[in-house]
Amino acid sequence: MFFTLGIDPSLRRTGYAILGCEDGETTKNGLTYPTLTFDVSIGCGVIDTPKKTYPDTGSALVALHRDLKDRLAEATPPKMVKNCVILSPYVRKNIKVALDLGAASGVAFIAAYDKAHFTTFMHDSQARRALGIVGRTKSDIHKWFGSKYGYSEQLNRISWDPDIIDALIAAHAAAFMTWGEHE
Repeated sequence: MFFTLGIDPSLRRTGYAILGCEDGETTKNGLTYPTLTFDVSIGCGVIDTPKKTYPDTGSALVALHRDLKDRLAEATPPKMVKNCVILSPYVRKNIKVALDLGAASGVAFIAAYDKAHFTTFMHDSQARRALGIVGRTKSDIHKWFGSKYGYSEQLNRISWDPDIIDALIAAHAAAFMTWGEHE
């Protein structure tokens, strides 16, 4: 088994997902195919850093780093995460939002550094395309995860927050990037 991590960073609300991934194989029509199964019960959630509690950017970033690092430490041993995908922010016009998202992405990278062998940034649309889920709504993605990977019972226990869904997309993209590369 190996683990992957997906993070959807934001200054005020960061989603994360840790997947347990297991190699396997299936035989169909006399041919054997490699398979990859997932366990989403390792850890998924959202880290909130509300403006009321953390009025300035610096205090929100410190809290985000502390909380993300703590949650990752609880879920997996050091360097057991093979790959981490951090979703890159997409901001059109607001420079303040762009700077805050960039800072939150940097904090997520630092928190994941002690956990993951490899960390990369990927745009949300790249991660979705890698999984073949471009253009679907969050509700469609929830159903797709359940039918595609057969863990709808596990998924029903998770709060279907959009930040968690995006983090799950990133963690799955990390799994497919890692598949076959682990020992």
